[in-house]
Amino acid sequence: MPVRGVGAKAVELAHQECSDIVAALIPGTGVHEAVHTARKGIRRLRALLRLFDVTALDLTTEDQRLRRIGKGLSALRDSHVVVDSARWMEKKSPGLPWGTVRRRLEVRREHVLAAALLKDPGFSRRRTAVQKVAELLGMQPWAEVKRDAIWAGYKRSERRLAKAQKKAAGSDDAEVLHRWRRTVRRLRMQIEAMQSLGMDVSSASKAKKAVGSAKVLHQLSDSLGRRQDLRMLRNLVRVMTGIEQRKLILAAIDEELDRDVPK
Repeated sequence: MPVRGVGAKAVELAHQECSDIVAALIPGTGVHEAVHTARKGIRRLRALLRLFDVTALDLTTEDQRLRRIGKGLSALRDSHVVVDSARWMEKKSPGLPWGTVRRRLEVRREHVLAAALLKDPGFSRRRTAVQKVAELLGMQPWAEVKRDAIWAGYKRSERRLAKAQKKAAGSDDAEVLHRWRRTVRRLRMQIEAMQSLGMDVSSASKAKKAVGSAKVLHQLSDSLGRRQDLRMLRNLVRVMTGIEQRKLILAAIDEELDRDVPK
């Protein structure tokens, strides 16, 4: 039996991600967690596709479609994560009226969900879009993909991360930090994808630090993500009316933001 090339393994992985995203977008119990799962799958798939930037594959259309789908789900994700952030803050500073804040955010979350399902009942349009991406991916010349080209794509991501990190150093600009987070997350996911493709990132000289970097990148991404979520929570609390001790609540959020500054 012939050994499958790395391209065949890559398209198989991509198709599996598409299937998982479609499955997550079938509304049921835990719809907010399912949306989060779908968005993670989209990010993983886009990270995988960017590894092939220097190959003969033209994945621009597929990437743009995935980006639109993910962006279209961002309001749903954000409405859910601020509820989780309020619950997290409630444990950090239980003496403040977080319950009122959380309940208002829960009502807001359900309004956002209802509006999304009104425009796209059952997420059927989004599922069809993901299935179209899978179809387009199957038309690409994956057999021509070589491992060296994937390593080249990985190195490009490393350079992007170094550039984003340099720009973010000492910055408190939310967009700059968010861009840094995206590059961190993408490189981590690419390392994981390369492992899934059978590429030995643990010992190969081209990425001898990759496995250790993956853990560090995961921690950094989590830290940057938590800051972004807390900023969203703060912005919503700031404009809420009738909230007792709002200044103290905002101060508690600021304290967490100052404590969780990424290194």
